[in-house]
Amino acid sequence: MNNSNFFIAYRLPKALKQNFYISNKTLEIKTTDEYLEKEGVLVQSSANNQLPNWFIFLNNESRVEEETFFSKLPAIEAKNYQHTTSKEEYREQINAILKQINTQKLDKVILAKIVKCQTKNKLSLQHLFNLLSHSYPECFVYLFSSQETGTWIGSTPEKRLKIEENNCYTEALAGTKLKYEEQEWHDKEKNEQGIVVNVIDNILSDLKVNFTKTHPLPTKAGPVVHLKTSYQFKADNQQIASFIQKTHPSPAISGHPKEKSIQFITKNEKIDRRYYTGLIGPVNLSNQTHIFVNLRCMELFKENTFNLYVGSGITKDSVMEEEWDETENKATTLLNVINQLDNQ
Repeated sequence: MNNSNFFIAYRLPKALKQNFYISNKTLEIKTTDEYLEKEGVLVQSSANNQLPNWFIFLNNESRVEEETFFSKLPAIEAKNYQHTTSKEEYREQINAILKQINTQKLDKVILAKIVKCQTKNKLSLQHLFNLLSHSYPECFVYLFSSQETGTWIGSTPEKRLKIEENNCYTEALAGTKLKYEEQEWHDKEKNEQGIVVNVIDNILSDLKVNFTKTHPLPTKAGPVVHLKTSYQFKADNQQIASFIQKTHPSPAISGHPKEKSIQFITKNEKIDRRYYTGLIGPVNLSNQTHIFVNLRCMELFKENTFNLYVGSGITKDSVMEEEWDETENKATTLLNVINQLDNQ
């Protein structure tokens, strides 16, 4: 157990209610089954990262009002040690991935980058959290902060698992384009979606779980649109624990085959993902569990600086300029809101 305070605020997709907690009871977790029957919030790091995974215990005593939460939130002390990913660095990494794909060692790799920014004025985290909640109602919006993790805020569209009244829900979210582009989906996006769907299908079948799924449909996520296949199934805790373990990371955040893509990312990616592409969300609160993949997020540092994390899926059909543009478009999910506050 850790006794330092952990601050966590979140708003579920399409919900009006915001939740604010300050807890001094946390557990460093190693396996999924350690937290499935507990009440609190999961904060799990990237699969290729050695950062601790935390479960923050929450109850009525740890719930606070919004004003109390932000008035007690400590000042940010961490310094920024990573740099902006240059276009040339991204190009070199994409070429290395395509070389592996051409030799049939990999089908797909998710390549992440950092956009390092500095604002003119000190951002109000309260205003930033509220504006994200208002701007992206379809996303899971969160803020967490502790001595161990640093301070993070994000607005993520990807649900890993929802449990409600003994029903389980998950989704394959892969394939991206701008909202204002033509509605035709190209082979590249369809193939990305198909890889994730096949993996989820096989995992649920191996677990002997009966499931239903929809056809891939477009779904908005801020300034971009993704293809999404939705699943519904029933499972016991052992099956749920196995499902989370086997689907994290999914091909949508690592690549395919999973182990080879993780090895490639660990060796070749130029950034430290930290909690980007990890898992986050409330567990067994109000009789529901909502676990999300931590995308469209940023880590905050001293002197009004922050690292914004985004990525794109590299396949045999990838074009460097298009992949770069995709990451830039994803970055606007947070940048638009930050610029709006910074210019007030």
